Amino acid sequence: FHYIAFMCTKPYMKSMLDDAGVSADVAGVILALFSLVQVINAIFLSKWIQRKGQKPQLITGAVMYLAAGFLLAFTPFLSNTVGGGAFFAGTLITISILLFGTSHGIFLICGHYVITGLPKEEGRDKYVGYLTFINAIGQFIGPLLAAMFLTEFFLKSSFSGDYFYVLLLSCVASGISLVLACIIRNVTGGKTKEPA
Repeated sequence: FHYIAFMCTKPYMKSMLDDAGVSADVAGVILALFSLVQVINAIFLSKWIQRKGQKPQLITGAVMYLAAGFLLAFTPFLSNTVGGGAFFAGTLITISILLFGTSHGIFLICGHYVITGLPKEEGRDKYVGYLTFINAIGQFIGPLLAAMFLTEFFLKSSFSGDYFYVLLLSCVASGISLVLACIIRNVTGGKTKEPA
């Protein structure tokens, strides 16, 4: 569900920046922040996950993704209401992208943390395959659902732009991720003696 939420959102970030009137070079820097914040997360969050387990971080990541999705969905409405033009809209989209990047980084780190904590004899390779499969399915289903929501069968929102319903779909998928993160078992401390 996280990958579905992720792939409902990510393909349209550049289009939203274009629609907000942000220049191409500034949009490139803003989009690069998505990856940069994940690198920073990887440095600081790994030890935290090892101490506290992955469940609290997954809940935090899902809440961040949900908040960012709603902020991004309502950015055109907020921009039109408050004013401020491209700068204000670009700032809201930048905040959303930073939250998205942080959240996605948390999901990646937690997933890999759990898998690398499995001894090879307990089927670590099988779970690496599952994680790759889940990623691929999410990257297929997310854009497919988003494309359905962008067809004429769905009404365009007059105040939030063409991507409003796609972003709400992303929020629904992220909300399901949050519920699942709240009910899964926490995993702390890897079992492997050597770094995987």
